[in-house]
Amino acid sequence: MLSSVRTWAPRLLLLTVLATSLGGCSEKEDDPAAVATTGIVEGTISPSGSIINVTATNAGGLTFLAAPNATTGAFSLPNLAPGTYTLSFTPANGYVTPTSRTITVVAGQTASAGTVVVASNGLVKGGTMSWNTDGVTYSSTQLVGEVNAAQGLLYITSETLTGDVRDLLNLSLAQSFAGTGTYTLGSTYQNASLQRINKGLITAQYRTTDPAAGTITISSYNAVAGTMSGTFGFSGTDFTGSSPRTATVTNGTFTLRF
Repeated sequence: MLSSVRTWAPRLLLLTVLATSLGGCSEKEDDPAAVATTGIVEGTISPSGSIINVTATNAGGLTFLAAPNATTGAFSLPNLAPGTYTLSFTPANGYVTPTSRTITVVAGQTASAGTVVVASNGLVKGGTMSWNTDGVTYSSTQLVGEVNAAQGLLYITSETLTGDVRDLLNLSLAQSFAGTGTYTLGSTYQNASLQRINKGLITAQYRTTDPAAGTITISSYNAVAGTMSGTFGFSGTDFTGSSPRTATVTNGTFTLRF
């Protein structure tokens, strides 16, 4: 009997040690949390579509590009190593390059570049115009021109084509444009005209020659968004023939993107 106990004692001790060891292994320690090594830069372009690319350049000259969302203007530059970056912007056609800005990236954080407001170069980029002359309604989406309140400048030219006949309607405020309001048409610097071309030949040029020949009303104007709308009407005289002729433009409306 004593011999049997002596035989089993070492075995029980071994089993106890193994059990203790296995039990300790079953209680795993939690893995340490991953440490962030990069950060993010986010911002918004206004108006949307005015910037093609946003470029972040680090102190070493490495560049990282992001294309803003065409609808919302939002942009994001992820996975940037900590440090100071210069943000620069590539404008779309018709917009002025914004001033670059400096931003600091911290690991594990999102740095906000805020809203980057992009100025238009003032050139008309699209829109609509309609008017009535001699009982006929004309409408066009073929518009060119420029809007620059800082220089008091507004001019719009719209073109319509009916068969072989082209009509060019022009509205011009050369020194007085300052945003919303009503402006008279009929002086040297505030005028309107309607030119008619048939098969390449000018057949009429109706111009505002009377100081009270007409008006243009700017009902909405947003320089930041680059939008404008308004109404107009005028009476023009053509002196190209043997005797003067007149034409009246009524119910004129327009919307612009610039």
